[in-house]
Amino acid sequence: MSEGYILLRVDPHIWHDQSLNYPEKIILNLIYGFTAQGKCCFVSDEWISAKFGIDLNLVRSVIQMLKVRQFINVTEPTAEYPRRMCINIPGEQDPCLEGEYVDYTEF
Repeated sequence: MSEGYILLRVDPHIWHDQSLNYPEKIILNLIYGFTAQGKCCFVSDEWISAKFGIDLNLVRSVIQMLKVRQFINVTEPTAEYPRRMCINIPGEQDPCLEGEYVDYTEF
């Protein structure tokens, strides 16, 4: 990603969701920006922390909570790939998993 700016695609449904706090909304919208383009989000917790000024431990907690609440899919890192994240969109193909579809989740 460019060091000059961050393009944060803000989805109104995410931003107005009262069940989410601001760090959750920011991280979820960051991941959504990749998913909306049919791509995986490969950014690290450290990168998110540095770019958005969010404490590293909070970033890790938020990502774990979004995963537990099934807002996002997280593919653990392997020798071939870093951790991959995308939004869990009902009935849509997961851009991080070729040929697989995500389970239904209500926002």
